[in-house]
Amino acid sequence: MAKLNLNSGEMMIGSGQMSIYKMWGLTKKPFQGNIFVTNQRVCFKVRMNPRLEMDLSVAEIKGFSVGKIALFTAVTIHSKSGEEYPLTGFPAKKLQDWLRQAGIQEIDAGGRAHMKHPIHIVIRNIICAALALLVLLAAPTGWLYDLWAGTGTEQGQRPSEDVQQLQQQEEIETFFLSSTPATIIGGELVACPLARLRDVSQEGVHHRSHRKRSVYISEYIFADYPLSLWERMLQGVIGGGSYNRYYLMELGDNSWLCVYFDDYLALTGTDTYPTGYIRYTTTEECRMLNQMAEDYDVDPVYVLDMYRHGKVNWMVDIGLRLAVCVAAAVIVWSIKKAVSNRKVL
Repeated sequence: MAKLNLNSGEMMIGSGQMSIYKMWGLTKKPFQGNIFVTNQRVCFKVRMNPRLEMDLSVAEIKGFSVGKIALFTAVTIHSKSGEEYPLTGFPAKKLQDWLRQAGIQEIDAGGRAHMKHPIHIVIRNIICAALALLVLLAAPTGWLYDLWAGTGTEQGQRPSEDVQQLQQQEEIETFFLSSTPATIIGGELVACPLARLRDVSQEGVHHRSHRKRSVYISEYIFADYPLSLWERMLQGVIGGGSYNRYYLMELGDNSWLCVYFDDYLALTGTDTYPTGYIRYTTTEECRMLNQMAEDYDVDPVYVLDMYRHGKVNWMVDIGLRLAVCVAAAVIVWSIKKAVSNRKVL
């Protein structure tokens, strides 16, 4: 291994074989050699070259930054005159310790002193965690399952020509008695304080195998009526990924009808809703509609159900959400890595 001639009072802190990146034509190329860190200076000697490629006193060094070149950790030494010396090699971790022992501080690529937890990184991590939680809990996935629903008279399908439009309250009982497939033209929607599980098989007690705890998932979740904007947002974030909300929709005669469909349609908006069938309300639905009947001309006995029950398996849906989070994390990490490599080079 090459040696460094020490000056008077100079002591070696550490040395090792590394590569330094220098301009060669239009790009930077690695040149193998040896790095030397003493209590007075930092030097690099390219192999088979008698002179020192880098010979900076500690006073001439602004700091060092850590990044990536390809798959390798790169330590870049920044001089106060603006020169940069990117170095890679197995002693990269040790080099950082040697530089600190020599009194050289770590800085970022822009020349600012390195902070262990910069505030912008903390904020970024909080935002990323919140977005990941939002995807896991509330991001709509129902549209994916409806891509293969097709067109026809089955519940939840895109309505065919055989599906009739329900326009007035007096038609509701006729549609129910004849089991006529119905749809409805997009009118004004009013959110109800009730939501129901997309996959009702998720209802019940769920045990955690690694803990002596259990969680009960209810088929319905309720909110106070009238439903405030805060309660609607909170209910949407907590249960948006597993529950569909009920709505009142205004009919052509200014009356209202309770409708149940996949929640993503309320977000995206549509002129024509899926095929549905009029059915009797459940106990929970009837109780909710009786409250709202004080303010709206709605029949609490019937609901137009347009949701394609059974299309979602809650375990598969959670796996899909996790896959989206992992894919997003990989993309962000790849972009960050590419940007970091470009800064180093």
